[in-house]
Amino acid sequence: MITTRGLRPGQLVWQADYSETTDNKGKIEASVSFICLQGDAVALRPKKGAPCIAPGGASHLTLDSSTVENIGGGRVRILCKYVGGGTDETEFGFDDEEGDGYRTELAISTSEEPIETHWRYKDLSAADRINIGHLRAGRMKATETEGEYVLKTDNANGKKFTFTDEKAAELADKIAKGINSYLACNQIWRVQYTSKHQLSSAVLNKVGKVTTAKGAPSVNQDRDWLFVGASVNEQGDSFNVSLEWRLSGPGGWDAELYKEGEE
Repeated sequence: MITTRGLRPGQLVWQADYSETTDNKGKIEASVSFICLQGDAVALRPKKGAPCIAPGGASHLTLDSSTVENIGGGRVRILCKYVGGGTDETEFGFDDEEGDGYRTELAISTSEEPIETHWRYKDLSAADRINIGHLRAGRMKATETEGEYVLKTDNANGKKFTFTDEKAAELADKIAKGINSYLACNQIWRVQYTSKHQLSSAVLNKVGKVTTAKGAPSVNQDRDWLFVGASVNEQGDSFNVSLEWRLSGPGGWDAELYKEGEE
């Protein structure tokens, strides 16, 4: 119910309608409305970032947005949305208590990758990989004899060739049959939360490095998580943060390319 009795110029009247919610990421949102004379709307309308002024309201919340509605009789209602809250920053900006103040998401998908990059063929010799490359490029053709190929290069035009390594021979046979790719499993782990702090440089410097993925499911010891990205959206006096990790294939991320994040 709108309270208007005794409304005077320069007066902003709270409508006793303060409501507040806290989500599972620790963000607090509050809604408050005021009325004033239409001519005072510009001067009295709370400014973005101003603290909540409703009696009994959370003064640590700040204004995120407001709208003005004409309610007749030379009066307007100003509806204000305040935000704030969030957790104190630790290593990645959220509480260390499991499930406290943050939301997690696991996204699993597949993508086509060159078959020679499959973990099954990771130990092929350099010589076998070169010849697999010839086969891929069409410089090597299979003959009618199983497991035999004809190599056509400047140095070995028409030379008969066989792979002696069992897995190299298996891979060559698949490529010769037109199997050039496989479906690789991709797993992305996301953590979203609201913080009282902007991300620190220490956290940002971990992007592109192997780190512990907060709250992620257990994986085999030969796999690890790569910290691949972070996004921050400022809202009022708090920050909505999203962090993302990608799970490696068997054998883990290349240690020479993705050095483990240092504290």
